[in-house]
Amino acid sequence: VAYMVLWVINLVGCVWFFMGSWHAFEGLDNWIASYIGSPALEDGCGAIMFTWQPEMVTGKRNPCPWVDKADIPRVSLGTAYVYSCYWALTTLSTVGYGDILPKSSGEYWFAVFVMVIGVAGFA
Repeated sequence: VAYMVLWVINLVGCVWFFMGSWHAFEGLDNWIASYIGSPALEDGCGAIMFTWQPEMVTGKRNPCPWVDKADIPRVSLGTAYVYSCYWALTTLSTVGYGDILPKSSGEYWFAVFVMVIGVAGFA
């Protein structure tokens, strides 16, 4: 049972991380930029930089050309993974502290799905 719970937390955490990084790549606002990255950016820029990237993730179009990459804190993969799994655990257990929030419609829909799975698991 414990192995299954850890596997589900890992799976949900990895999908949550993927959604945030994908939205960042598309130049959309995302949970990573708002929680770890640079939440002060205007127009929902959603700019983040991972430690393994030489350039800022802005996707095919550059929605925030005014942002200097020195202003964007770098996010390590380990940090993003821990925050993702933390979000998965608090959401699946229906505690939901509210410190890591979805920022796009896709992230909101995924959060609702995870909450339903969490409620069904405790019913």
